[in-house]
Amino acid sequence: MREVPRPEERRPSPGPAPHSEQREEEVAVPPSSIEMLIFHPSAGEAASSTASGPGSSPGSSPASSPGSSPASERAEPPADDLRVFGLLSLLRHGDLESRGLDVEARPLRNYQLRFSSAGRIRPEYHTVTLDAGASARTYGLGVMFPPYTVHARDSTSPAGTGNCDLTQVDHVHVRRAEIPLDDPLRLAPAREIVAHAAPGRDNSAVVRELRAALADQLAARRLPRPVRAACLASVHEAAAVVLGDDAMTRLAERFVLEVTTVPAGALLAADEDLARAYVDLIADPHDQPESLAAFLHDLVEAAASTTPENLLGYADGLTQQQPTLLGLFSLVSATPATSIQLTAALPAPAR
Repeated sequence: MREVPRPEERRPSPGPAPHSEQREEEVAVPPSSIEMLIFHPSAGEAASSTASGPGSSPGSSPASSPGSSPASERAEPPADDLRVFGLLSLLRHGDLESRGLDVEARPLRNYQLRFSSAGRIRPEYHTVTLDAGASARTYGLGVMFPPYTVHARDSTSPAGTGNCDLTQVDHVHVRRAEIPLDDPLRLAPAREIVAHAAPGRDNSAVVRELRAALADQLAARRLPRPVRAACLASVHEAAAVVLGDDAMTRLAERFVLEVTTVPAGALLAADEDLARAYVDLIADPHDQPESLAAFLHDLVEAAASTTPENLLGYADGLTQQQPTLLGLFSLVSATPATSIQLTAALPAPAR
């Protein structure tokens, strides 16, 4: 990781979900063209992994309305989204692959596919870019589902739940994780403290000072206790949803957006080991994607302990496949050939 600069050094920089079992009168047909495009021929042979524990669907309060973006190495999230993790620029997808870090991994389980001879399918994650007109940015990870794939709308629902609103069409689920904009870890006091950490040194004093400052800011806000993480899923409509750099490979304009909010400041204030890992990560002058992925795993695990919901518990192995978390937090550049590009819908003209 690069050292966080001190403040004075910073520059501005349709229909109901189908039944889970195929009826006798339903005739299996060869996989569709979209299935052949998205899924490897042997994908259906993978064994389905199981998940345990109760899951509950989060509320459907809408997240910030996304648009879509052409996949581009230049598309970046806001600078502060990178700086909070000690990055000055996006991690390059190609560099991660050369280190054996597969951000666009296949989920660990497969899905039942109705009305198709494929039987079951196993999709894969794609980096997502969002083009809202004035700017383009990376925007989490996307999973594409062909029609009549049995799946839930959100990742807190148990595996095999078929309650997605868009199950009758080819469509995308976009998953992203974010630290709220007003989280104490993003604010100047925390940055100033962490800027004093140094690599290869005992940073215990910095860890204590950081945790105390985070706790003080949380107490001053009088937030409801305990502070909890949350997954919110909602359906949006883009002007276009395109896979890769072939403009003809279009999917349904409606897509599911699931945003996982992680109260990082509260989590670090409550956990000394997590705070120490963060400080050591930021103190390292070099980018260490393996260490960052491991930290994000611990951060999400800590976030999951704050809520009765099964936070990302059924998200197809995201937390077990640590490199994918780099994409979930939008820290990886998009590759035009394999990314999902969302283009924002234009607002309705004034009458």
